[in-house]
Amino acid sequence: MIRNLNPIFLPSLIFFKREEIINISYNFLSPLDNDKYNLSIKNIMKNVMSLENKSFYFLDVNKFMIESVINIEKNNNNYIWIIKEFHIKINEFSNMIISLEKLFSIAASKGAFKIFITVEENKLKYTKILNNLDFNLHDEKLSLSKKFITSKNKNKINLDKLRNMNSSDQFNIYQMLSKKSKDNFSEELPINFNQWLKDQKIKEDIAKLMIFEENSEIKSFIEITNKDNMDYVNFIFFTNNKKKIVEIINTTITKLKISNCYTIISSKNETLLNCLINEGFQVNKKYQTLYKNIKLPIKLEKKYYKKDLKIGVPN
Repeated sequence: MIRNLNPIFLPSLIFFKREEIINISYNFLSPLDNDKYNLSIKNIMKNVMSLENKSFYFLDVNKFMIESVINIEKNNNNYIWIIKEFHIKINEFSNMIISLEKLFSIAASKGAFKIFITVEENKLKYTKILNNLDFNLHDEKLSLSKKFITSKNKNKINLDKLRNMNSSDQFNIYQMLSKKSKDNFSEELPINFNQWLKDQKIKEDIAKLMIFEENSEIKSFIEITNKDNMDYVNFIFFTNNKKKIVEIINTTITKLKISNCYTIISSKNETLLNCLINEGFQVNKKYQTLYKNIKLPIKLEKKYYKKDLKIGVPN
């Protein structure tokens, strides 16, 4: 049975963590050795106590024995579910299938339209199971990283073009992101401005939100999150100009004094990939983002008929 996370399951979580478990879903904020990414009970309990949280933990429980732990992030007013963590016992493929099928039923009852999950390309057994459960390929992604020494071109870079995002930027950025997402459907498509603002407020607690602006025109929206002495930088570009993309990357690295940078991009974005490789970034791993369309349950409406209905016939 799938249960919402509850403190009463803490002893069961501790026993589950002692098992030989694996996190199937790739977590971009844990770039180092994600295969052994530990189930964090501390993060789980923090999630329970948080009043404003976008993600939710589900436990597949069998007589208080935990079979799997799934962390879901809900986007687009609950229409899109993203599996951020999926911890199961290694090689327990049948439990993986059972847990997912239960999750599909819950998602359907909550009105979700799609479920996304990102897995490492070499996890062929798990990918095959997902395909058999009607997960389809949405995008192929690459992780790239680079260690930096102090920039030699610091004097040639205008650091003032990169600044913190402020409230006056928000609606403009939201519109630009919406257009970009509609052109290439994203699992994180912002459904409305108020929901997007709420999401940014949550992000501000863990990330720096910055923009690169030139001649009063926003060229890039950038999210920077630090974890394990590494900066995960999510570059969202509103330009295809290669020189400008390189300038934005170097300005970000220099102004924030980033020494160890990690980023994720779509393999379809050849322009950005070439720019990063030319700047010395190296491809680490490859991933597949898969999605499944959720079939909503059919609701049958009850029809009521009046008994002894008399129909008058005119003379």
